[in-house]
Amino acid sequence: METANGTSEVVGPSDAAGASLDRPSAARLLELKEREKELTSTLSDLHAKALTLVQSHLTGLYDVTEQQKVFQRDAQQLQATLQFVHETSEKLSSRVRRLDTVRSRIEAALQLVEDLLDLKNCAEGVESAMGRGDYETAAKHIAKYRSLAQQFRQGGDASALEDSSAVLQSLKASEKALTQMVRDQFDKAITNRDKTGVSRYAKLFYPLGLEREGINRYITFIRSFLSDQASIEFKTLLDPFGKSKELRAQQSGQPHAECLMKVFILIADIIQEHQQNIEEEFGSENFILFLRGLQEEADVQGTKVLDKFVQNKASVLRLKADDAASSTMDVRPMDLVLEELALLSQRCQQFDRYLRDCSHNVLDTLNPQSNLMKEIRDGTTSGSGRQFSEDDGLAVLSGLTKRMQEVMNFYVSLEQTFMIKSVRFALHESDEVAWDDPDQMTSTFVDDVFFILRKCITRGISSGDVFAVCAVVNHVTATLSTDVKAVLQENLQESKRLYQQYTSDVSHLTAFDAKEMIPPDPPMVKKDQAGQPIKPLGAAYSWTHSVNNLQACCEYLERLKGQCEAEFDEIFGGATRPVEGELSPAHAAAGAGAGAGGGVGSPGKRRADSSSNSGKVMFHHCLQGLESVKADLESLHQKAATVTLNMLKVHLSPMLLPLDSLDFNISQTEYADFQVNDPFMKGFLQQLDVIHQHVQRQYTPPTVSLIMASLVDQICKRLEALVLAKQFSLFGALQLDQDIRSLMAYCTAISDQSIRHKFGRLSEMGSLLNLETLAEFEDLWSPSSGRSWRLSPDEIYQVLSLRVDFPPRELSKIQVVLVGPAAM
Repeated sequence: METANGTSEVVGPSDAAGASLDRPSAARLLELKEREKELTSTLSDLHAKALTLVQSHLTGLYDVTEQQKVFQRDAQQLQATLQFVHETSEKLSSRVRRLDTVRSRIEAALQLVEDLLDLKNCAEGVESAMGRGDYETAAKHIAKYRSLAQQFRQGGDASALEDSSAVLQSLKASEKALTQMVRDQFDKAITNRDKTGVSRYAKLFYPLGLEREGINRYITFIRSFLSDQASIEFKTLLDPFGKSKELRAQQSGQPHAECLMKVFILIADIIQEHQQNIEEEFGSENFILFLRGLQEEADVQGTKVLDKFVQNKASVLRLKADDAASSTMDVRPMDLVLEELALLSQRCQQFDRYLRDCSHNVLDTLNPQSNLMKEIRDGTTSGSGRQFSEDDGLAVLSGLTKRMQEVMNFYVSLEQTFMIKSVRFALHESDEVAWDDPDQMTSTFVDDVFFILRKCITRGISSGDVFAVCAVVNHVTATLSTDVKAVLQENLQESKRLYQQYTSDVSHLTAFDAKEMIPPDPPMVKKDQAGQPIKPLGAAYSWTHSVNNLQACCEYLERLKGQCEAEFDEIFGGATRPVEGELSPAHAAAGAGAGAGGGVGSPGKRRADSSSNSGKVMFHHCLQGLESVKADLESLHQKAATVTLNMLKVHLSPMLLPLDSLDFNISQTEYADFQVNDPFMKGFLQQLDVIHQHVQRQYTPPTVSLIMASLVDQICKRLEALVLAKQFSLFGALQLDQDIRSLMAYCTAISDQSIRHKFGRLSEMGSLLNLETLAEFEDLWSPSSGRSWRLSPDEIYQVLSLRVDFPPRELSKIQVVLVGPAAM
């Protein structure tokens, strides 16, 4: 190609191609070439940086390689050093072990030498101490010798004892001599009643390894001392020929209980005086044995007192309710014997808890693996036939407790005899009506009988014997359900005829005089030669008093049940209040918490939980018998109230006769006349008030409520029947509603209980009959009214039909409404 200046230029293929491209493609090609140049420049920069980084890291890697070679040499040197240290320590450890063995043997040899020297010193010390009469020091040397000998045997150094055979023989001889001397001196002190000497030599048995023998000898001495003291008390209190007049005058009326209490106080004093010394000198285990010895002596002395009591009171204890001897005997000797017998039981129960608390507190401190604990668990201590409790280590059932249970059989029988005789006397011989005192609505036997029953149960509870309490409660139930109930029924039967005859005259209701009911010559009354009644006239001649007696018995029985439950829970339910006459606070402190029932959280309480729970269950089961008797008496009272109402309502029935002929289909004029001249309700309420005033004056409030409630029931039912037999105009309905409201207002005013519900059906009848139109009924009947009907739908329709001015067609519509959903 030739240019403008005449030169030629070669045109390449690309140029040719580019020349042949269109403009957009050429522009795109230039853009790509620029992009290629940028990428090439970027790659060149990255390549240069990569070369720089590689060169720098290669230098670091070279340095690491050189350091690794140095570390490897150091590790090899450290390994060689550790190996050297290990080999050296092995050699040193072997030497140390050999040295430790040598040291231990040297120490053992030194200890052996020291022990042998101690043996020699013991031998010399024993001889020296015995020579100067210092038996306590001699006993300590013997205890040291026994301890060393035991160590030699356990350590396998018995040969050392053989090497010291001369010393050993000397110690054995000294031990034997000291033991014999201690026994002889102890026996001599016992013979001479030397308490100081006994205490001194008893303490020497323990270091001699004869603690069981020592405690047994000591127990024998204490028991002998206790027996002598108890014999003095026994002779002083229970021997009438050995007492002066002054002493007999000062003595209480319960000498056996007083004697038993003094024995228990003696034992408590002994425990307080000797517990600390015995635990320190003989060990806590042997204190349990000491308490067992005291328990056995208490069995002996306590049983002696109980046997004497049974012997002295045999003529009274064996009395039975049906015996001829008991029928002529005064109940006061029985009462005194029962009081003392209950107190004897209370004292025994209290002492048993006290002794067990003392033992339990000590037993808690013993090692469960000790010999005594193992013996108790294995039962090996009961070779004599006595079983010991794991809880306190004492006999499960002491001889005194067993004997007391046997004597309590007399108590249960005698209490029944006393109860029956006393109750029968109150029922048949001493019952009296206060004829001149209108405020005294019951006869005397009610208070007398329940005083006797309460006294018997309270005395049984105070004895602390659950079985005796339950037996007494059962006897009370039997007495109420037989003797008392029979007399109540007989009195009602005998007095009914007299009351019915007397009240047949309505004037007697307003001027009631119970004495006028008594016939001139009562056939049941026995008289003396002067013609005077031998015994007072009772409730058999007064119906009102008989009914009131019945109601009072129900009330007293409920009160008796509640009082018995409270007293039982107080005595047997873990209460902290002590029983009267309890051991003194000092004695309680010596026993660490002795008391009637044990303090809250005390061992005695914890141990008593299971037995007290079973006792409660048994007691409350017996109380169900009283509940059954109460239900029977309430049923009898209900019947008596009904009979009373039947005898009185004869005066009310004539006042209902005008209602039979009264026409309620009246006009407005007749209604106005009814307002002035009441044909029925005014006279009826006056007669009803006469009956109410009589009932209110002569009967107790619960009986009044019962009679009046029954009367209102009968009146309402009678009026309901009469209403359904009448025809009503609107004014007649107004009159009926007014009469119903007057009657309801009066009955509500005289009643202590709510009786408006008894007028519910009558009120609904009055409301229905007072509707002006039947359209008003739909509002009353609708669910939105929230009203609950006592009348059934059929009865409602029947009442509405009584209105003479309600059209039959509208009544038919009402009948459809009544069988609708609202009636369901």
